[in-house]
Amino acid sequence: MPVYVLDDDGNYQPARTDSSASLLVLSDEMTAAEIGAELGLVADRWWALGEIEQHPDRGHRARKGHRHNGWEISSRRPDTEALEDHLTDLLDRIGDRAPLVASLAADSRVLSVRLWLSHFTDNEAPGFSFPDELLRRLLDLRLGLDLGVWFLSRDEDWEGKPRPPAQPFFVQGREP
Repeated sequence: MPVYVLDDDGNYQPARTDSSASLLVLSDEMTAAEIGAELGLVADRWWALGEIEQHPDRGHRARKGHRHNGWEISSRRPDTEALEDHLTDLLDRIGDRAPLVASLAADSRVLSVRLWLSHFTDNEAPGFSFPDELLRRLLDLRLGLDLGVWFLSRDEDWEGKPRPPAQPFFVQGREP
C-alpha cells in the first residue's frame, strides 16, 4: 500500500523511497574468493585489503585503501520497492546457505558478517512491517543487523544521497 506525504503546496504526493539490503563479510585472513567458496555464493561486489576504494556514485576515489578484504551480496529488487521486499530477496539469495553464513560468522578468520538494511525516504514517519516468517529466517542467520533510515526532503538531490559505508569504521565485538 503506497504512503503519501503532504507537499509544500498542501497536496498529497506518493512518498519517495529508496531501499536496499546487503550481506557484508569482512576479513583480514580470508580473500573474497575464499569467502565466496566457503559460502558457495558469488559476490556482487568484493575488494582486497589495501585496494583503493572507488565511489562510482560520487565520481571520485578515496585516498586510503580498504582496511579489510570484503565480500558482499545485495538484494536485486528495484530501489523503490519496500525494505521488507529487499530483505526477503536477500534471504532468498542466501537460501539454503544460511547455516554456512552462520558458521562463517563464528569463524575466527572473519572480522564481521553483518546484514545492512538502508532506507531513504521523504516520509517523516517511516514504518516497516516484517512478517513472522521473515524474522524467523533472519534469526536463522545468527547475525547482527544494521538498519539505517535517512529522511531526505523533496527538495534534496536524491542522486547524491549518502550511502552506507562499504566497510564500517569499527568492527563490533572485535579489537581493530
